[in-house]
Amino acid sequence: MIKDIIQNVYSKRPLVHNITNYVAATDCANITLTIGASPIMADEPKERVDFAIKQKNNKLPTDLF
Repeated sequence: MIKDIIQNVYSKRPLVHNITNYVAATDCANITLTIGASPIMADEPKERVDFAIKQKNNKLPTDLF
């Protein structure tokens, strides 16, 4: 099941907005790249809004830990 999910992500190459702190940002970006996605680490609220507007037609899953 996990293998199928990772293969699906890898085949679609999604753009992923990571909301994290500065300490974990590099690790999160590297993990995102490893599974085949492209990370965005936007700090400015305007950048987040722009990203959300551009992605509104796509499903944007959100996990908050």
